[in-house]
Amino acid sequence: SNCQHIETALPPERPKLPGSRYTLAFDIQVALNKFQWHLPLSRQVKIARTAGLTVTTQTLWGRTWAVARLLEPTWAALRTRVLDQPVVGADETRWRLLDGKRAKPSVIALTSDAGSYYTIADDKSAETIGAVLGDFAGWLVADCASNYAAVYDYRRELHEQAPERAPPPFRMGACWAHARRYFIKA
Repeated sequence: SNCQHIETALPPERPKLPGSRYTLAFDIQVALNKFQWHLPLSRQVKIARTAGLTVTTQTLWGRTWAVARLLEPTWAALRTRVLDQPVVGADETRWRLLDGKRAKPSVIALTSDAGSYYTIADDKSAETIGAVLGDFAGWLVADCASNYAAVYDYRRELHEQAPERAPPPFRMGACWAHARRYFIKA
């Protein structure tokens, strides 16, 4: 054998998202640091700097956005899976913007035994809630807000008029914590 000759192999190409100079592992780590560990992008920039990597918050935001786009089919499948359950809880809350000048979007949450689905919408109107619920036909547990009641009444009325063309009606269940308020008032 010839000890003077050592063959080395190049490391395998690491997966990257199209147009990125960063690896997919880097992109995922940035997203996990931000959303799982609550590390702001500006702090991640400082951490990267201590490791010798120069990167901007805008770059990290772009990497997070790329991961979000990559996960869109999973996010849509999760919504379907949550809404396929016989009982779904729904709630929404305003997402306050720092400038205070623009419209106030809402975070809408759907939960079931299959998991939790969140989306951000421009508002929390009955039309928006109806679109998020899609063709859901089980028990919807929600607060007594008028937007849920309006969707419920609209679907029931449509179904009575034209059952073959209307989305299926769902059944309403009141959230006990919210219903308790009305008992206390009484």
